[in-house]
Amino acid sequence: EWDEKAELAVRKGRDDLARAALAERARVEERVEVLKNQYAQVDEALETLGQALSRFCRFYQLFEFGIQPHLEESPEAAIIRLQQVEDDREPDPYLSELVLFNVHRFASWLVQEHLPLQVVELGYPPAAHPTDYRHMFLGNPVQFDQEHSRMQLAPSLLDKRVNQNEASLRHFLRHPVLIMLTGSYASDSW
Repeated sequence: EWDEKAELAVRKGRDDLARAALAERARVEERVEVLKNQYAQVDEALETLGQALSRFCRFYQLFEFGIQPHLEESPEAAIIRLQQVEDDREPDPYLSELVLFNVHRFASWLVQEHLPLQVVELGYPPAAHPTDYRHMFLGNPVQFDQEHSRMQLAPSLLDKRVNQNEASLRHFLRHPVLIMLTGSYASDSW
């Protein structure tokens, strides 16, 4: 398109317009290249589940709603630990369970399989029957009255490739609760 404009300008004796069209083409091509590089960096930045969970936790640390999720990695375990923002307050069981539930379901959605948890530890006694908590966390073990509220995964799960893309993320953001509650993956994945 820019070449055609430049040729037309030359035919009409307007070399200045031809140079301007070619300069604009060069600027557009440069912007396209910059955008491609930025997209590649974003795509690379969310390549693994570990990178996505780390970004998820950092995002929620920007808000003060009583607790903050933190990703802790070691050779033995990957842990999402909930840290109380105000140490003198009792943990809110509903909020703790909601955050851990959402982290687990969101991570499962990212890789399109139910992620097995090694254990879910809650820093308070059960408010409902303990088996209800196992249903909430898809049959994974749940322990109560622990030092911290947290969930533990095998560290190898952090290396799983994220299977979602920008379009699926837009769809997810329109209906996040519905998708997390109704997500169906292979039953042998958990």
